[in-house]
Amino acid sequence: MMKIACIGNMNNNFFTLVRYLRDRGIDAELLLLQYESPHFHPSYDSFDLGYQAYTRQLNWGIQYFFQRVTKQQIASDLEPYDFLIACNTAPAFIHKAGRRVDLVSPHGDDMYLLPFVWRKSPIDTAMNIFNLPFHIAQKKGIQNAVSINWHPVPAFNQKMIRKLGIAEKIDFIHNPFVYDNIFSLDHIGDYYEQSLYYEQFRNIRDKYDLLILHNSRHIWKTWVDPASNKGNDRLIRALGNFSKRHPDVRCGMITFDYGVDAGRQPQAGGRAGRRERHPLVRPDAAQGDHGCAVAMRYRNRAVRDRTSGRRNRL
Repeated sequence: MMKIACIGNMNNNFFTLVRYLRDRGIDAELLLLQYESPHFHPSYDSFDLGYQAYTRQLNWGIQYFFQRVTKQQIASDLEPYDFLIACNTAPAFIHKAGRRVDLVSPHGDDMYLLPFVWRKSPIDTAMNIFNLPFHIAQKKGIQNAVSINWHPVPAFNQKMIRKLGIAEKIDFIHNPFVYDNIFSLDHIGDYYEQSLYYEQFRNIRDKYDLLILHNSRHIWKTWVDPASNKGNDRLIRALGNFSKRHPDVRCGMITFDYGVDAGRQPQAGGRAGRRERHPLVRPDAAQGDHGCAVAMRYRNRAVRDRTSGRRNRL
């Protein structure tokens, strides 16, 4: 039987993919890169320890240590696998080992940032030049891949596709972001009691007519790279404007201490400037807890939509 390695777990994308593959009888394992954020560890997207049976921790993956890792070590770690699915820095390390990536399924900056030397500050430029072997290997690892699962429509993506010369390898299929066997409405209720934050979320939910769960990374003021701005400030300002126009609607937002601009407060009109804000420090609130919070939207608690007279479930 073919054995598949899904290497990297940014945004928990590959942990979700591995579970779906295993559900279909495919021998797939998740290989965690050395620097994976705790927020994207499988334990934060599940409620038991079952993931340990098919998850391995690698001791390579940090781009700045690329030259320290031997190709023999990488090749040995990948030897058991027939098919390699990669994201993040994995294409560079796989290329160094002399293997070919079967499917690159990127999360973003592994395509538009890591293959190139971006000149920002003098320090960043010096670091990128020092790390040039990694950038070259990342670019070659992507270019030599059999197939690349990346959305070809956005103009920025098209620019990167042309720059990398990979148009003929693009074969876009949506990644499965959510594991339905836990997080669908048919199943999530079984896990409420195992969520550390469910009671807190429920208490917040009961205080508001309109509650926004905003779990995106906060990048809206600080320049990080050409494509990372999330526009969080627009949502916060929009909530302020809505609150000002509809003062009889109790508005709230749950947001997370995640990103370089977390904690910053954009200038906003209305009550958004003094709204009750509920930041939960990452990684204490795991993605599993987020799933429980989102599911509360569908509880049988109908409230009057005071802006239109319709009945909605919030």
